[in-house]
Amino acid sequence: MAPRGRRAGVELGRAKTSVDVSSVRSSTASSAPESSTNNVVVEGPKSQYKTMRTLHRSRLHTISLAQDRTTKAPVVLKTFFKARLSSSARAKLDSEVAHLRSLCGVPGVVKYVTHFEDDDSIHIVLERGPGTTLIELVANSGGRLGEAALVCDVLIPLTVLMADLHRRGVVHRHIKPEHVLVAPDTGAVTLLDFSEAADRRARCLNNRAGTLEYMAPEVLDKPTAEEVFHQVLYNGMSEEELPQYDEKADVWSLGVLVYEALTGCQPFLADGAADMMGVQRQQLHELDGSGTPKLFAGRHLSGEARSFLEQSLQLDPINRPSAERLLQHPLLQRHWQRYHSKQVALLGALAAPSDASQPASSGNSPAPGSAYGSGPGGLAVPKGVHASSSSAPLPLPRSEADIVQSAVAAGWMAHSSEVGMAGGGASSNRRSAGGNVGVAAGAPERVLAAPMQFAVR
Repeated sequence: MAPRGRRAGVELGRAKTSVDVSSVRSSTASSAPESSTNNVVVEGPKSQYKTMRTLHRSRLHTISLAQDRTTKAPVVLKTFFKARLSSSARAKLDSEVAHLRSLCGVPGVVKYVTHFEDDDSIHIVLERGPGTTLIELVANSGGRLGEAALVCDVLIPLTVLMADLHRRGVVHRHIKPEHVLVAPDTGAVTLLDFSEAADRRARCLNNRAGTLEYMAPEVLDKPTAEEVFHQVLYNGMSEEELPQYDEKADVWSLGVLVYEALTGCQPFLADGAADMMGVQRQQLHELDGSGTPKLFAGRHLSGEARSFLEQSLQLDPINRPSAERLLQHPLLQRHWQRYHSKQVALLGALAAPSDASQPASSGNSPAPGSAYGSGPGGLAVPKGVHASSSSAPLPLPRSEADIVQSAVAAGWMAHSSEVGMAGGGASSNRRSAGGNVGVAAGAPERVLAAPMQFAVR
């Protein structure tokens, strides 16, 4: 089957004016039950929430903006119709709730409020995050973002968040512009939709998951979850025997997201998994008349941006850097100080009124492993440390150890002793080449692989 023609990454069907916490793509024709209307009041737990507006409607669920009648807090209500949920869809829903609950309080993760069910539906209540989706931000910026704005407002905080999730064993598997909320005015970046997330310490990553255009090659060549079930059931196999992938799949998705934001076009388009793998190889390996890979032909990218994309879009995941290592890339390091200065300025401005009567802080960074909380605007700040006392810039991260130390001190990343890394490096299905090596919970430091050198043309 021939791949579809390349289209612009920003379309009216993808760039909406409303904030959709799970998916900006909406169905034009829906067969979902008309069980909720604007400002509806029903009996039971759902009556606590006043539905304001439906954002997304599909056969299985709806997503609505709502308001807590008691606190008046704006929330997002995801409603799933029990009669249409298969056993596998129900299991995926339960997994999403489990991940949201376990990650509650982690800066950058959409905040879980509660969930409940009635006779007909299952409801998940999420805090309505600040900002707009990245796909909307790109559309409202003329179809693409400038490099400096993308790196400072999106790429650095999103990569730090990915590194934190991966250290916790969580692979998102659904990273794309529609699932990233960006609030440049407050510096907040929020990752949405954990419906495909998986804890690689607790289960095997051996099935295809996510959105086709953002899937890594090693995910595309895997069977669907249903096919995995039949292989295990009818062939007498165990899931551990099937080929698996790891958190590097998220790094590929990040690369696709960055390419789309910088150029306004999606890099890979096809109608099926097999066709998509062919398109990926073609775009990355075939050269034009000037010796440039087709993916970059005619694209006005800086040498650092192109180098970042070449590294994150490596077809072989062994050659693809981890999220932690990408924080050492020259593209991010060049903007690191500007990013940090912006965070400090935002925190200082927002916290100044409340800090006016507080005694001056010593300005010392908290020891690794300190608890942290969410500051004004969704920014992460260590508990007990005033935002205005963080004016001293973090050192520019020169190694993976520097990144971990700086991010832990600033409250942007959890220390290994907080995330239960026990057995993380002992799993038989865990890649060792180019991957992260875990240590037992409570260990003072992680075992770090040799630094990776990034070439910039």
